[in-house]
Amino acid sequence: MTSERRLLVGLADIKAVTFACKKCATRVTVGPDKVNADRFQVCPECGHVWIPKPQQGKSATRGEAPMYDLLALLSDAIALQARETIGCRVLFEIEEPRS
Repeated sequence: MTSERRLLVGLADIKAVTFACKKCATRVTVGPDKVNADRFQVCPECGHVWIPKPQQGKSATRGEAPMYDLLALLSDAIALQARETIGCRVLFEIEEPRS
């Protein structure tokens, strides 16, 4: 018999967001209510560009704009779901961590 285990994570389950620099490996961890896309445009240690602010007039479907928008809206989405003004929970399925 085959067994399958699924892990679902909701917005309210997010306890922290960690940014890890690909250049110097510096990590910055903040609560989801402290995520601010403007704050994390560059690494605070080495200055390596992390998530550049989209240029005016640039299509939101190209480049880094979707990541910037996601971070800009994360805390708002968590607050909205907590107020229960929407009729569903948003859940993300993740792979089970391997031991």
